[in-house]
Amino acid sequence: MDKYQSKDRTVGRVLELKAEKNGDKPFCYFEDTMVTYRGLDKTANKVGNSFLKLGLKKGDKVCVLLPNCLEFLYVMFGLAKSGITMVSINFNQKGNILAYMINNSDAKALVVHKKYIDNVKAIEGELKNLDKLIICPDTDNASSFRFDTVAWPEMLKAADETPRVDTHYSDIFCMQFTSGTTGASKAIMQPHNQYVYAGEKMIEVTHGAEGGNFYNWFPMYHFSGMGNATMSTLLSDSTMYMVETFSLRKWWDDLRRFKITATGGFGQILQLLMIMPESPDDRNHQVKNMICAWVPKDIQEAFEKRFNIILQDDYGLTEIEPVSIQAWDDRKPGTLGKGIEELEIKIFDDYDNELPRGSVGEIVCRPKLPFIMMTGYYKQPEATLNTWRNLWFHTGDFGLIDSEGYIHFVDRKKDAIRRRGENISSQELEQIIGSHAKIAEIVAVPVPSELGEDEVKVIIRLKEGEKLKPEELLDFCQPKMAYFMVPRFVEFVEDFPRSELGRVKKNELKTVSENTWDREKAGYKLKR
Repeated sequence: MDKYQSKDRTVGRVLELKAEKNGDKPFCYFEDTMVTYRGLDKTANKVGNSFLKLGLKKGDKVCVLLPNCLEFLYVMFGLAKSGITMVSINFNQKGNILAYMINNSDAKALVVHKKYIDNVKAIEGELKNLDKLIICPDTDNASSFRFDTVAWPEMLKAADETPRVDTHYSDIFCMQFTSGTTGASKAIMQPHNQYVYAGEKMIEVTHGAEGGNFYNWFPMYHFSGMGNATMSTLLSDSTMYMVETFSLRKWWDDLRRFKITATGGFGQILQLLMIMPESPDDRNHQVKNMICAWVPKDIQEAFEKRFNIILQDDYGLTEIEPVSIQAWDDRKPGTLGKGIEELEIKIFDDYDNELPRGSVGEIVCRPKLPFIMMTGYYKQPEATLNTWRNLWFHTGDFGLIDSEGYIHFVDRKKDAIRRRGENISSQELEQIIGSHAKIAEIVAVPVPSELGEDEVKVIIRLKEGEKLKPEELLDFCQPKMAYFMVPRFVEFVEDFPRSELGRVKKNELKTVSENTWDREKAGYKLKR
């Protein structure tokens, strides 16, 4: 793996150097199209120069609302080369949350796929700083916007020389939103070096070989898609096979057809693969390893035995990735592996005192190298200081470090829900659903899913004399939130269990009883 000095540790510069080295070697396949290292670099230059021609400059913000596609790569690297900060937004977001994310980022432009254009149109009047809309693949039927609109083909007409912008590895390359736990979602400021470091570390701990084939189904708007998958592919001179979304039906066929050597996932996907009927072809593939999050011990052992694939449990956050990982030659099932050597990791009590080995407390860490993790939360200095109190980054997760140095995940300290790989803010759910005219009070909590992670449950106290069917509630929810946020379980109560101070005891509500309505059992269908 090539080693880069600080002057070359920017996302755009790494692509340029790799393009010089690999030329016409395939970098990414998507559907029926292949782009080479050189082709990606040239197109990214065009896109970067086009952003500058639109009047944007280094340090400005551009929101991106795209699915997995080659255009995402062109925008990602184009913005990196032009010094403009990319604001990556989950394309499922809509309504007030989407408007908040665009406004809070101070973005001057938005790149959006046409399939999400109606979601932008619905909040057009609320957008404050935005004045340019780049629509992919074209601007047909989008002329009614008050913004200047640009069709994607126009972004490919600029010069293909590297933009003349001086970027540094400490500059903010991207902002991604994490789930709000005590307030609104926070925009995480991620420097260029964080992405370069993450890609390097993934290669190192997974024994990623040059020339491998990586199967990337991760949403590109996530750090796992941009950082772990794309950057590790780039830095290892490998080839990425990108698909739009995870498909259980296509999974094994794709892995065999593309001769995939590595991929990733999380606990629920492993469980889905294990549920499939056993087949003589279970080991008929070239996959050596999978980087996964939240892998139960019993699943890890059974999966590895059945499919002959090494699972490496990875623990990280959008703020810093990875924190720990099961190394290729040092794995202990049921743990998160040992901490990354570039981080100092400890377990603290509620008052930031270090706890001895084997004690449960909050996982905290701090970097030994500069700019390998977030620099803070954009426009939220108090949240930044609180997370970094006493000069330690507080993950918000409970865990322990055993006598051998392996990290064990215990529970989330954060008041957040994790459903199918997505983090959901319970407070944002409560704000949206609580705006219903018939609802007096609402609480959103996670309940265990049959497939691992969480399902969303809401408990509702109606206003006096009001009636509300669960189906009506979900009809109210769907236009206002991403599909994965829509509750599966609904329960109506006269009142909530409360503490002496009147606070709702959420832990007593994290169960499903005979009084709980289940969307899936009722046959209610979500619209995506």
